Amino acid sequence: MIPLQFLIIACETFENLEESLKGSFQDYKVWYLEMGPNAEVYDLKVKKRAELIASIMENHARYGRSLWKAFTLDSDYAVSIDLFDFIAKRTQTNTHFGEVPHFSDLRETLKQLKIHLEIKSIAS
Repeated sequence: MIPLQFLIIACETFENLEESLKGSFQDYKVWYLEMGPNAEVYDLKVKKRAELIASIMENHARYGRSLWKAFTLDSDYAVSIDLFDFIAKRTQTNTHFGEVPHFSDLRETLKQLKIHLEIKSIAS
C-alpha cells in the first residue's frame, strides 16, 4: 500500500504574548493536506507541533523517511520536513522548518474559493 503524503499549507501561531508564554518554544498548529500517490487531495486537517513531530517519527519507523512537506514563503517548491528541522531553533520564522503562510491567509483564500465556486454554480 502506498502511504499518504502530507503537505503543510498554513501555520496558526499564538496571537498574543500571554498565550505564547504558556506554550513551549514556538508553539503552533499546522494546516495540511492529506494527499494520495497521484497528488489527489483527500482532506484538509490540522496538527499541533508536538503531533507533527510524533507523526514524522512514526513515518521514520514505518517507511524510513518523512512523508511531510511544506510550502514556505521563500521557496517556489514544497520543502521536505524532517526531525533535524526541529533541532535547529529558528527564531525568525513561524515554524521550525521555515516561514509558512499564516492561517489568516489560508482562510482568505478559502473564502475567495467559496465565492468563486458559488458564482460558478450560479452561472452553470
